[in-house]
Parts: sequence; structure tokens; C-alpha cells
Amino acid sequence: MVNRRPAQQYVLMIAECPSCAWPSPTAVSSHRGVQYLRCVCGQWLISVHGKVVGAAGGTTFSGDNPLAEIIGSRD
Repeated sequence: MVNRRPAQQYVLMIAECPSCAWPSPTAVSSHRGVQYLRCVCGQWLISVHGKVVGAAGGTTFSGDNPLAEIIGSRD
């Protein structure tokens, strides 16, 4: 028996651009649970399992500990 995984897994997009609050940035590339997004304002975002964890350049993004938010642990 051959166990095959889907070539592309689509994740429900719950990301929002931290610079302009656009609700659905476009996924340009994805690798497993990580997606690289491009917003209409030109901002590049990194999303892990649907949560924005990083952005390129100057933004108002201010996640204290995005990895803890992803795995659900508290400080």
C-alpha cells in the first residue's frame, strides 16, 4: 500500500495584513504549514498555519511571541 500525501494542502486564510488590515493577502508560495503572502499594499508577510508571524520592512506588526501563539502555550 502506498500512502500519498496531497501535493498542495490549502489552509483556511485567517491572515490579515498588519500594515493596512487587508483581510486576505495573496499566497505567493507555500511550503508545508508556512505561506509567503503578498498584500495589496505591497507588504510581504509570513504566515504559519494561518497566523501572520512576520513581515518584511517597517510595519505595525507587534506580536510579542508569535511561536507561543501558534502552539498555544502561554508565557
